[in-house]
Amino acid sequence: MKIADNSFYVGVSSTGETKLGNTAEALATYIVSAGRYEDLMILDQDRKEILNTFGVLIDKCVDYEFLLELRKTLIPKQKAVASGRRPQNNPYIG
Repeated sequence: MKIADNSFYVGVSSTGETKLGNTAEALATYIVSAGRYEDLMILDQDRKEILNTFGVLIDKCVDYEFLLELRKTLIPKQKAVASGRRPQNNPYIG
């Protein structure tokens, strides 16, 4: 599955749900921003779990193609967080 196959995603944290866009940039930014404080879950538009995190790291992902696409954007953002740089603006709200 490609990330753009869904019209939106839902980010789930202990504080509630956030509607996310359908781009790798939107998902990666949400993961490194909200994941700095807790574990997260990403659902597709049908509310099926796509992935969950352990902080800013992906713990499980049900679709390998989706994971490969997301990693291209996510890994540079994870490295920025690990080096202490703050991620740029948070355009994940869709």
